[in-house]
Amino acid sequence: MLSYKEGIQPPQRKPRQYPRCSVQYPVRVSTDHGHGAFAMIANLSAKGCRVKSKAFYTPGDFGKLLIYVPTGMTPLTVSLTSVRWVSGHECGLEFILMDLDEQGCLHRCLAHAKSQFEPHPTSLVV
Repeated sequence: MLSYKEGIQPPQRKPRQYPRCSVQYPVRVSTDHGHGAFAMIANLSAKGCRVKSKAFYTPGDFGKLLIYVPTGMTPLTVSLTSVRWVSGHECGLEFILMDLDEQGCLHRCLAHAKSQFEPHPTSLVV
């Protein structure tokens, strides 16, 4: 007779396909149900983000995301997102549809955010 713990291994997490950068960008999330709210991105990748918001979302909701990046005059637009998971006041959004120009802007923002966390050669002490 096997106990519940014997022979059952916890599921292994796959490594992320797209690296995430820690950022704090304000965003506007609009869902297909007509709900819209301002929130903050906690981390960002080329294909998604983790959002902190007081609004409530449901996994499977679709919507649109406006990201107010510090280097841009107009917000970066993700035309179609999907809520993948929800935990308390946080949710994970997958980027499904995005204009090519917007994708280029997103990649530049990610490169800029990544460079903020890397030490500069002039700041290294020998």
